[in-house]
Amino acid sequence: MATVVVAATLAFGFQPSPLAQGAAKNLVDNGTFSGGVTGWKVNDSTTTKLSTKKVSGNKAARLTSKVKGSTLVLNDAVNSVQSGDAYLVYTATARVKSSVKKRNFELRVREVYADQVLSHSTTYTTKNKSWHKLSLTFTTTIQGAALDLNVLAYDVAKSALVYVDSVSLTVTGTAQKNEAAETPTPSPTATATATATATATASTPATTTGAYTLSNGCTLNARGVGACDPLVGGAVGSNTDPTSIETSAGAHFGVRRTYYQSNQVDAAMRNAAIDLAAGRIPWISFKLPYNWTDMVAGKGDAWATDIAQRIAKLNGPVWVAFHHEPEKDEPDITKWTKMQERLGPIIRSNAPNAAFTVILTGWNQLYGASEFRFDSIWPNTTVDIAGFDVYTAYGTTKNGTLRLGDPSLKATYFDQNLRLGQEQGHRVGSRRNRPERPCQRRLPALDSRHLQRVEGDRRHRPRVLQHHPEQHHQLGADHHGQDE
Repeated sequence: MATVVVAATLAFGFQPSPLAQGAAKNLVDNGTFSGGVTGWKVNDSTTTKLSTKKVSGNKAARLTSKVKGSTLVLNDAVNSVQSGDAYLVYTATARVKSSVKKRNFELRVREVYADQVLSHSTTYTTKNKSWHKLSLTFTTTIQGAALDLNVLAYDVAKSALVYVDSVSLTVTGTAQKNEAAETPTPSPTATATATATATATASTPATTTGAYTLSNGCTLNARGVGACDPLVGGAVGSNTDPTSIETSAGAHFGVRRTYYQSNQVDAAMRNAAIDLAAGRIPWISFKLPYNWTDMVAGKGDAWATDIAQRIAKLNGPVWVAFHHEPEKDEPDITKWTKMQERLGPIIRSNAPNAAFTVILTGWNQLYGASEFRFDSIWPNTTVDIAGFDVYTAYGTTKNGTLRLGDPSLKATYFDQNLRLGQEQGHRVGSRRNRPERPCQRRLPALDSRHLQRVEGDRRHRPRVLQHHPEQHHQLGADHHGQDE
């Protein structure tokens, strides 16, 4: 789970509209447990026992852990909404308490339609044994999806107790749909919306020919790239909605990373639209429909063109990568390089709001085989942003020994990058470890072909992005960014 959430936000999106007074109806069956456990189940009866007990004069669900360290899941036996509309704002609530003071809870509602699942959740850690109220507000995005409501308690000791009461799910508003933000696809699920907890305010609708300005005056171009302070974000779970983390931190992701198979383009476009509406730049990674050799031969051109054309219709900048961390995935890494050289121009020429990105491990470029070094692997095409998935062994165990080396990775990565830059005759900024963190301040080219180093100054406060459709600053063919 991503934990760094300080970010700039895009100032465009959708505003929820309240429903008429008196329209809110609890859609949860037996949410007060006055009917016992009717309408409720647990996900794993081998770890959890479900019953009811009077607590503070009222019946409540009681979950008893059968196994040490269990995750207890209280689930509506029949989905509280069987088939719902997109663009509805819901609020879910539940009261929880535990037999111990400190307990981690989660209130979760999942949109489920065929093989598509989109989770909305909020987490809370109790500090005493009193009742605590969880509340989650979200906007549905999948037309016809069922809503599956769960209350979870984590790392529960054997025989420990968890109580749940007053579970509700109500429709509290409708999202005003911005037609300019819709994805042009026949699928009703691939349209733009915003989470109700997003703080983006209504403004002039964004277009793919515009530019975005940070509150300190720094401008990002239509592809979401500029010589600015870094945007910080991350990935959450299995493409899980990050709203609850943002809410707890009091700030939005600047960038949200999500991952897709080649047949999940609809889901990618839908989540990208959600991110843009919520003020995040989506950074999406795709696996390929064919192997590298076939992609180089053009078998995936139509697939990539479709992705680019659909990105072009979205309401803001989108960063896209194909087959990230490729080292050792196929025998001939040169085919990966040629594949990037083929797909990059397709993406950039069809989508003026798309930044073409590549994502490598970083370790292999510094310490791996010669075929993975920058001079060998880097594609000879325009790359707007480069990402490096930098890993640390801190806190892991090898051969029975707990490894507690320098967690900053300074000597392992950044000093090496600095030395490499000096050998090439270029200045390189030092950075702390922020995996796949896009920085926008560009320096002279480190690689004589198409790699450009960047440095990010983390001393500044998060910036808010504002849209200016009359401005457009396109990157030149040799302007690239890199993140670590």
